[in-house]
Amino acid sequence: MGFLYIFFILVCGFIVANYHLPTRFRQGRSTGWDYYFRIGLLGLWCVVFGFLVTIVIDVLNLPTYLFGLIGYPLSQVREAWLNFGLEEVTSHQLSVAIFSLMGALIFAVYSHIRARNKVFRVSRLASECSGHHLEKLLLDATVFNMSVSVTLKSRKWYAGKVVDFTPETGGVRTFALLPMKSGYRRESDLQLVDTQDYEAYYRFMGMKGDHTGRLDLEHFRVVIPVEHISHIAMFDQETYEIFTFTRPPAPPVNAAEHAG
Repeated sequence: MGFLYIFFILVCGFIVANYHLPTRFRQGRSTGWDYYFRIGLLGLWCVVFGFLVTIVIDVLNLPTYLFGLIGYPLSQVREAWLNFGLEEVTSHQLSVAIFSLMGALIFAVYSHIRARNKVFRVSRLASECSGHHLEKLLLDATVFNMSVSVTLKSRKWYAGKVVDFTPETGGVRTFALLPMKSGYRRESDLQLVDTQDYEAYYRFMGMKGDHTGRLDLEHFRVVIPVEHISHIAMFDQETYEIFTFTRPPAPPVNAAEHAG
């Protein structure tokens, strides 16, 4: 029976954790025993809720009143309960289990509804991401519809919009980018060389994100592994152009270097 109690507590905790946004964020970064302790704590709160509800119902003698209203005396309910061969489980234990599970489901549904509110979701995730600089930057880029500049360890460079960023699912290992520009950094001085203007191509082809042709914006997404990133920052097109056209002209590009 002890194993069943622990299992039930973990089930209640898992139901809550799967829909509670801050808990999902923390669970995605928990490993080993820390994960089970978090789940167990949430499940224990559900059991406490079920226990308190059972006490209130017992003190008010609600079962006798409710079953009396439907013309089914409580004594007959107890007799039917014993006939099922469940004498090892008392009515109080069953009540605690039912209301614990109900509490977990109610809280999960409430959390899921609140998480669908964009303002609430962003505010909670922002507070959770405050100590995770990469995730905070990607979240801000998504919320404020800003572009990011990403330089890979291979010196390949992208500037574009972050697509479908969901930090609550776990630690960020990859993220999708809709490129607006791309190029590379020269090996000699890491000066940026812009070689491809995706945004001009999107405008030329009339792409707006809708599936109206053979290709749309979704087909141009680039998945960036975090372990391959050398540098990442916010990117603003106007600021980029100011820096590009006000700096001294760059020396000629070595053909061999360009090939690398």
